[in-house]
Amino acid sequence: MQKPVRHRRSTLAVVGCGGVGSWVAIGLSRLKHKVVLIDGDKIERKNLDRQLFTEADIGKHKAEALANRINSMLGTEYAYDNTYVSPGWTCNVDAVLCCVDNNPARIACLEWADATKRPVVIGANEVLSSEAYLYCGDIGSPTDPRVMYPSMLTDHSGDPLSPCAALAADNTQSAAANYNAAHGVLWLLNTALDPRFRTSLRQYAPTHVSYTPTHINIRRSNESA
Repeated sequence: MQKPVRHRRSTLAVVGCGGVGSWVAIGLSRLKHKVVLIDGDKIERKNLDRQLFTEADIGKHKAEALANRINSMLGTEYAYDNTYVSPGWTCNVDAVLCCVDNNPARIACLEWADATKRPVVIGANEVLSSEAYLYCGDIGSPTDPRVMYPSMLTDHSGDPLSPCAALAADNTQSAAANYNAAHGVLWLLNTALDPRFRTSLRQYAPTHVSYTPTHINIRRSNESA
C-alpha cells in the first residue's frame, strides 16, 4: 500500500472574507494550518444571502466577524486583519488564497507571489460559473491570470480603494457558484502544498479549474494557456 503524503502545516492568508472566502475559511478549519483572514469590508444586509453572516453581524468587519464565528464554533485560532490589500502589500505567510472581487487586489497578491516566490490561489465566480487559478512565484504558471486575462491589469472595477467603487453595479452571484469557487481554491491549495509538486507531480498538477452548470474543466501544468 502506498504511504499517504503528509503535508506540513503551513501559515495561510485568506484575502477576502465574503462569498468565496468565507467558504474557504470553513474548509480550512480541520486542516490544522495557521490562518489569518484579511478583509477591509464591513458586512451589509445584501451580503447575508450567500455569505456566512447574520443580521447581528451587519456593520462589523468581515474578517473579524468571520474569524470570531469560526473560532467559536470550531475551536480554531484564526487571526484577522481588517485592512484592504493594495499594491505593495506584503505578508509573511506560506501561501495566499485570494478570494476578492476586484482586480487590483488580485494583482497585489500575484505580485506578492512574484516577490516571495510562494504560491497564490485565486478564486472567482460569476452568477453560475466559477474558477480558480494556482500561480507559483518560483516556477511561474501557464495559467497566470495576468497572461490569460490581460485586461485585469487595467480594470479597476469593484476596487474598494477606488473613489468610483460605490458607483459600480452589484454583480449578482449565487451561493452555489461561491461554493464551487471555494472548492477550486482548496483543491489547488492542496496541489501547491504537496511536497511532490516541484518534482514528480509537477507536469501533471492542476493549475486551473473552472465550473459551469454542465462541466468541470481542468488545465494542468504541462498544458499551455
